[in-house]
Amino acid sequence: MENKRLNRLIVKYLLLAAALVLGVMHFGRITGFAALLWSLVVPVFAGFAVTYVLSILQTRFESAYFPKSKKSIVKKTRKPVSVILAVLSALLVLVLVFFYALPKVVDALLTLASSIPAAVELVNGFIDEHRDEIPLIAERLGQVNIDWDGMSKTISNYALTGIGGLVNSAYGFASNVISGLFNLFMTISIAAHLMTGKEKLAGQLKLLQKAYMKEEYAQKLNYGLSVAHESFSDYIVGQCVEAFILGTLCALGMWVFRFPYASTIGVFVGVTALIPVVGAYIGAGTGALLILTVDPLKALFFIVYIIILQQLENNLIYPKIVGKSVGLPGIWVIISVIIGGGLFGIAGMMFSVPVTATVYKLVRADAKRRLG
Repeated sequence: MENKRLNRLIVKYLLLAAALVLGVMHFGRITGFAALLWSLVVPVFAGFAVTYVLSILQTRFESAYFPKSKKSIVKKTRKPVSVILAVLSALLVLVLVFFYALPKVVDALLTLASSIPAAVELVNGFIDEHRDEIPLIAERLGQVNIDWDGMSKTISNYALTGIGGLVNSAYGFASNVISGLFNLFMTISIAAHLMTGKEKLAGQLKLLQKAYMKEEYAQKLNYGLSVAHESFSDYIVGQCVEAFILGTLCALGMWVFRFPYASTIGVFVGVTALIPVVGAYIGAGTGALLILTVDPLKALFFIVYIIILQQLENNLIYPKIVGKSVGLPGIWVIISVIIGGGLFGIAGMMFSVPVTATVYKLVRADAKRRLG
């Protein structure tokens, strides 16, 4: 009996070693196949993610849809009306971002980039005209032997190269949009089917769990999933509320101070605020560049205004809404955003906080259980 176990153990290790060797020898093919497989299943994962977010919105609308009413018509219409409101809310955000705010931001950045060569020529002309009016500076500059012509050509080349890069990026973005429309269509289709049949799918998964998992493991898995659902749902709702408040305050303040592009920048700041900690700064920087195309002085005032607003948001809004909702200390929020952003970019920044909150709650509960 022991010989059989030893032989099985040897065979397992030999198979594992053979798999590792084959993996190293054909690493390129394996990664290529994995990338192809991932590109095929992305719409499926995206469909599940969209369904999950819409389900959270649906639950919130259901709780607000005449919650104390006992009329049959209210009970029958509560779910379909909540689903419709959730879908319309998500579509409204997408329309505001992709068809209202983003085109204006892109146009303003292209305008800013196209004005760089003229600004460079203006600066060069000013230098040539006033160089001899300040003898001391001119003398020192002459001792340094600065090649003004070469410098101006270099700056102009960099500016033109930057414009060319923006144009190429625009063409690349257009091609990616065309290829991504199919994935978007598949994602919407999968999400629509899941929204109408998620209860049936959940029942099937429970049956599979009961058939193939031990009750002890099933209870642990369900507990972990419930904690994760609580963390993600509270975080998503809190982050959306916080982003809405910040975007609204930004737009109202800009309207009061007569800043240009108030509504556009307000929407953009609100959307980028969905990224924890750094999102509002990304939106503020883009808004400052947008105002710079109209009035550089107002762009400077806007930066001062957004810094003050960001301080209010960090000290009052975010801790009250998001911090309490996920139950995660502030230091862990910052650490999770840094690590998540470094590993997975913007998506990592957005979802690292609820993931860390889930792990934090599970570890805390397990530690309390072990300590009695």
